[in-house]
Amino acid sequence: MKKLLSAAIAASCAVALAGCIQVSPDDAAGVSSPQVASADLVAAAKLAPCPESTSPAAAPALPDLTLACLGSGPAVNLERLTGVPTVVNVWGSWCTPCRKELPALASVSEKAGAKVRFLGVDYEDDPDSALDFLAVADAHYPSVRDDDGALKSGIRIVGLPLTLFVRADGSVAYEWRAPITSEEQLRGLIREHLGVSL
Repeated sequence: MKKLLSAAIAASCAVALAGCIQVSPDDAAGVSSPQVASADLVAAAKLAPCPESTSPAAAPALPDLTLACLGSGPAVNLERLTGVPTVVNVWGSWCTPCRKELPALASVSEKAGAKVRFLGVDYEDDPDSALDFLAVADAHYPSVRDDDGALKSGIRIVGLPLTLFVRADGSVAYEWRAPITSEEQLRGLIREHLGVSL
C-alpha cells in the first residue's frame, strides 16, 4: 500500500512540475477500458461532424491510426486527412494549457471556413468531461477520441497541448509543441506553415 501511495504521489508531483504530461489514471493503474459518451452531451456540444478519411497521405504523415469521432460522423483515419490543409490539435479536458488555448482555436476555426479544416484529438480523457468542456467553451469543430493514448506510438507526445499543421497532401508541415496564446499567433502559424491567409 505504501508503494502504491508513493507512486501516486510521485506521478502527481511530476504532472504539477512538468505541465500537462501524458499521465492519466488509466496509465497509473495499468488499466484501459472503453468509455461511452452520453448522447445528451454529444447533442449539447454541437460539434461539427468528423471529416471523411480520403486517400493516403504523402510522407511524412500522421500515423495510420483510426479514431472514433467524439461527436457525430465517421471514425477518422489520421493518415488519410487529405484534400484540405488541416490543423490537428491534441488536447484533453484535464489539461489546463489546453483549456486556455481553446478560445483562439475555436474562433480561428470559425473564421477559416472551408480554407482550413480543424480537428481535435481528445487524448486519454473521459469523453463526457471532454464534451461538457467543449459545450461550455462554445467550441464546435470536430474532435476524435484517443482514449488509450494510441497516438503516442506514432507521434512523440511529451506533453499537451500539441498542434500539428498538416498540408492538403496529408504531410505534416510543422509541429507546435506549446500552447497557442492568441488568434493572431495561430493565424501566423497557419500562414507560415500551410500557406493560407485567414
